[in-house]
Amino acid sequence: MAMVVWTFAALLTPNIMMICQWHKPLLMSLTNVLVPLGLYMVLLTYVRKTWMTLLWQVLFMAFCAFEIVLINMYGPAPIGVDMFLNVVTTNSSEAGELLGNLAWTMLLIFAIYLPSLVFGVVINKQRVSLPKSMKINKRRITFGTLGAGLLVAAICKICYPAEMLWREVFPVNAVCNLALAVDRGIDNKRYDSSKTSFRYDASSVRPQDEKETYVVILGETTRADNWQIFGYERPTTPDLAANSSVIGFGKAMSQSNTTHKIVPMLLSPLEADNYHDQIYDMKSFITAFKDAGFKTFFLSNQGRNGAVIDGFSREADSVLYLRDTNPYALDGDLLPPLKEALGDKATKKLIVMHTYGSHYSYFDRYPNWCHTFGKDTPSQLMLTNREGLIDNYDNSVLYTSYIIDQAIKAVGQDSISAALFYAGDHGEDLFDDERCRSLHASPSPTFWQLHVPMLMWFSPQYEERHAEMVATARANKDKPVASNVALCHTLLQAAGIDTHALKKESSLVDKSYKVPKFLFLNDYNEAVTLQEAEFHKNDFVMLNKMKQSPLP
Repeated sequence: MAMVVWTFAALLTPNIMMICQWHKPLLMSLTNVLVPLGLYMVLLTYVRKTWMTLLWQVLFMAFCAFEIVLINMYGPAPIGVDMFLNVVTTNSSEAGELLGNLAWTMLLIFAIYLPSLVFGVVINKQRVSLPKSMKINKRRITFGTLGAGLLVAAICKICYPAEMLWREVFPVNAVCNLALAVDRGIDNKRYDSSKTSFRYDASSVRPQDEKETYVVILGETTRADNWQIFGYERPTTPDLAANSSVIGFGKAMSQSNTTHKIVPMLLSPLEADNYHDQIYDMKSFITAFKDAGFKTFFLSNQGRNGAVIDGFSREADSVLYLRDTNPYALDGDLLPPLKEALGDKATKKLIVMHTYGSHYSYFDRYPNWCHTFGKDTPSQLMLTNREGLIDNYDNSVLYTSYIIDQAIKAVGQDSISAALFYAGDHGEDLFDDERCRSLHASPSPTFWQLHVPMLMWFSPQYEERHAEMVATARANKDKPVASNVALCHTLLQAAGIDTHALKKESSLVDKSYKVPKFLFLNDYNEAVTLQEAEFHKNDFVMLNKMKQSPLP
């Protein structure tokens, strides 16, 4: 009997942890305990074969373990659809780095769930059935508990009709979200065949013999708040800050905090409003450039993951994934392939670079010569290590700044009409306030997960020929920006590409640019306001500071 009680307590641990942290109505909290408890009791009562009992316990305990890890990192957040997709699109070395730095959480999980699983394995191996008393074979108790949970849930729905219980009650939400993740994963695999009908019908408005080069660098896990060029007190971007030709957009916000969503939005006209309807029909702006007569290159220091990003990369004429041959490549290893692409004889070139940026573990993202801030030793993902984590993170930003600066110098050597664009995909939490949040990709975002750096640089030859667009970009640099919306349209217009997909009101080099409403693409691919995305009061304080602050 004691092991049965232990099993129920173990299965309900995530629910109790969630209730202790969230600020939901009492009825919602009761629903989140009684409904799962009733379901677990029904399973334990009516599943007669011990191996089947063990099977469902393993399944739900795996969900529980996953949920505890997420609560530890993000607070009371459910296992979202995107989180399941992150698991299958994350490479093994990245996952190992993260799990290796969650040692205490993993020990807690083993301590909670291992006894029940061992007990289940033992009784299954001995082929014995649990006594009726241990199976809680009193139907009145079992159905009474489940009935009470369903009644409370019904009352909760009446009192709070806006609440979607299937999204709130664990493990119901985990099972539903897993099903949605599987469905999206299948759609990802079909991406190449589903997008065949999309057309940009693009053409260049400039002479075909005019030499042009455009470089787009996509950052990873980089928050604008740790960039010197945007007011950070540490000299993390010294070369960029000293370059008067670099235009920094310090009020840029991303519409997603997950790489597999935001990178396709950065590479195309996709945005939060149309993502759900168009993601599997869309092609990237790489195709628009190809239509306009450009030779295109895609250089990545990310691993292939089977998501839409891979499909977009295959649109390029030349594709290189460094991690196909070197799983430990640093972003600086992209510079030689960049210079090789710049040396290509094509008159017009587009080069896209997808970096690994400041992805955790931060200490592993830069070479020894970037050991500038702090003691520079590996730091586990713990609040007590925040100072060391920030030191490591700032060193990774310093390395990113160096790579951008080197790319600018390499592009500038050709003395042609050229431009470079940089945008981070999403930011990162670094235990910034009392919520003690870390990393990114949580179902409810924070300001630090969405506030991203965005930069532009234009060659002297470009500025001489297109002075008005460069002047307009400088005039817009202090305005709020939705980075993924602005990048595509700014790039298309700056490159002189005529296409029906171009929206000039979203282009930072156009005088008709309009400040967008900040939206967030949530776990269910819905475009929601920051209030609906459960932005915390601290996040709104930071957002208002960003909007009002004069940028350097």
